[in-house]
Amino acid sequence: CAARLGGASLLATLLSLPFCTCSRLVPSANSGVMPTVKKWHVPRGLKPMVSGRKVRTTLLQRVERLVEGNVIPRPVWYDAALAHPPPPRLQVDRPKNLVFPEDELRREWLRRNPAATMVPKALFLEEDSIPAELREHPGDVFVKKQMGLIEKGMDPDEAYRAVKAEQDREASVEELETQTARKVAAALGAAPADDSKGSRIRAQQQLLRRFAEEARDMGLPYPKHWFAEDGSWKGIGAQSLRASLAANTRRALDRTSMGEERSKSGDDLLLSMIRERSNLDGGRGRGKGSGDDEPKQ
Repeated sequence: CAARLGGASLLATLLSLPFCTCSRLVPSANSGVMPTVKKWHVPRGLKPMVSGRKVRTTLLQRVERLVEGNVIPRPVWYDAALAHPPPPRLQVDRPKNLVFPEDELRREWLRRNPAATMVPKALFLEEDSIPAELREHPGDVFVKKQMGLIEKGMDPDEAYRAVKAEQDREASVEELETQTARKVAAALGAAPADDSKGSRIRAQQQLLRRFAEEARDMGLPYPKHWFAEDGSWKGIGAQSLRASLAANTRRALDRTSMGEERSKSGDDLLLSMIRERSNLDGGRGRGKGSGDDEPKQ
């Protein structure tokens, strides 16, 4: 209404309009009851302002405001809830967070050595059969030594530097021993081990096969798709996948691979023939040119 009207006497004009929508929202001075808010009271096209602040109120507080504003009728349970309100929720019984000094030292060590987060940890049922240097994470070993120095009264930074220097000395000594052992083995005629990718894959597959067979013999869960129905070894990866395919599918794959090999051999043969022909043509051209260039006697 205010948008459609103008002039200096805006307030007087609004009060003089008995059928104005705004006058329906303004309560009279004599009435002590707030009018009931209807849907048509809210102007269309306006969206409520949404702010990031959120005021937490209880159910009784929200219902009390709605009842005082005549938005909803007085609920039946309202008086009983006011007489016997629910007890407040206190966090007195909440347990305190468990904090260990080793956690902060471990986080600091991982922050300074981010590559150590990629160190795998072996998961076995019997960890006693694995040596401690492979079973424990290097960060745990470092923190244990650092915590031992801190308990003796050393500062955490000084303890970190001391343990770091000790590990560096041990690593240098171990590297020197390894180099010496390699030189002695080479002098005695020992050949270096095959460190190619294929040998590593074969060793890993043999190790996984041994673990799977041991788990099967002990009645533990094991990958059954690695073994055939009669219990024989099928293989891991492409071998097991090929063995699980149907016979006609395997024959089709064999024909496809043979066709590719034949096409490759045909291409190689064609290229070799082209090279030979070009060499012959070049030799003939050079022979003709050399005959023409010879001086006539």
